[in-house]
Amino acid sequence: MRPRGAVTVALWCGVIVLVCIGVAGSVARAFGVLESVVFSDGPTPELSRFDRVGTSFMAALLGVERGTPAYGEIDDQNRRMFVKFNRHPTATLLHVLPAALLVMLAPLQFSRRIRARHIRWHRWSGRVIVAIAIPVGISGLFFGLLMPFGGALEASGVATFGGLFLFSLIRAFIAIRGGDVARHREWMMRMFSIALGIATVRIAGIVLAVLTRQGPEVWFGHSIWMGFGSTVAVAELWIRHTRPRRALGEGAP
Repeated sequence: MRPRGAVTVALWCGVIVLVCIGVAGSVARAFGVLESVVFSDGPTPELSRFDRVGTSFMAALLGVERGTPAYGEIDDQNRRMFVKFNRHPTATLLHVLPAALLVMLAPLQFSRRIRARHIRWHRWSGRVIVAIAIPVGISGLFFGLLMPFGGALEASGVATFGGLFLFSLIRAFIAIRGGDVARHREWMMRMFSIALGIATVRIAGIVLAVLTRQGPEVWFGHSIWMGFGSTVAVAELWIRHTRPRRALGEGAP
């Protein structure tokens, strides 16, 4: 296998893994909100049962036993980090459900075979992605800027990457309306890399938890920058690696 072919395969494998993580997280969040808020006859709990499982997982990761003060501290941090989702169920569902559909549809847009054989499907899928990306971006900014658990570090990361997400979407739309397919592909790739970033945020969080042996209050803001930053960096490298040579002398997109 040629080096470039091996890199392409590795990249697609990474994308598939991140898509699975992202979809699983979105579905779990949506189910938790629906179960706790929409379909429950009793008082709304601050956390869904999936969040409780997350507390147990974090405690096990750090070697903290249930019933200890350290476990109570982790539980309190998770409660403060996740309580906003059950308190704002509409915004949560407008974020996680379209996000799950977006990360499932977007990889297919970059398949040359699908574009060549099913161009009408490609175009209609692209319109759907543009439509659902808008509530994803706006609701993400709503949670990250108005109620950041990680303080200024989280808020600044959400503002940076959330703003870039919407900016990339607008630039991609303008490019394709102008018939510039190459620029459209590049900006859509940037947008998709940020959408995938929520999966790498989760991975970065696990790594930082193991390294620091602390709860999310210590490392969550850093995981935002690490997670989104890593997917954006990889996407930018791939864009520049696959850009036609005749375009290398042009200005930055």
